Amino acid sequence: MGSTFNPSLFLDLIFYIILTPIASLIMNKIMFSSQNWMIAKQSLLKIEKILDTKPLEESKNPQHTTNHQIKFNNVSFKYPGNIKETLKKISILRLKKMKL
Repeated sequence: MGSTFNPSLFLDLIFYIILTPIASLIMNKIMFSSQNWMIAKQSLLKIEKILDTKPLEESKNPQHTTNHQIKFNNVSFKYPGNIKETLKKISILRLKKMKL
């Protein structure tokens, strides 16, 4: 039994050894780009929704106080549809003479 060298089989082997990693790399980059494109698109839709929101009307009879404080204690907030909280356990105290 003598072994014979088959150039066609050797070239096929080299072709698949080189082609397979390149094809996987290209597909991986396409999927990564597609995922980033979807994230950017969703972000732009959220920004558009915020920009389309009508502002609140100004008060016709504004009232001013002379002695006050504002206090938020352990406030958490998340946007509708989000799993992760945007603000988590935030505490703020604003006294009368403090500027924000």
